[in-house]
Amino acid sequence: ETGELVEAYCRADLAVTRAGTGVLCELALFGIPGIFVPYPHAHADHQRRNAEVISRLGGGTVIAQSELTPEHLTAAWRTWREDEAKRQAASDTLRSWVIRDATERIWNIITEVAQ
Repeated sequence: ETGELVEAYCRADLAVTRAGTGVLCELALFGIPGIFVPYPHAHADHQRRNAEVISRLGGGTVIAQSELTPEHLTAAWRTWREDEAKRQAASDTLRSWVIRDATERIWNIITEVAQ
């Protein structure tokens, strides 16, 4: 249910996830940094590229699935969990990166062109 998902996002301060556009935008909207394991078979390697954009912003760490081990994931998790200032800076950056009124902007362009 949508309400439960929003509640989970509101409580989270770090995520471990794939790197599809939808989830990355949702995490950015809520200011949640992540450890991203891009789906290696995604068309045109788009998940890796998505994750790298967020990583360059300082909003997450990318671990290739081929490099994913319990030790590697634990190390990345600890790096984020043990540095509250890093999580907060990432959160602030992600929230400023996301375009909160994107849907409205797109709708306005469509209606303007249609007229």
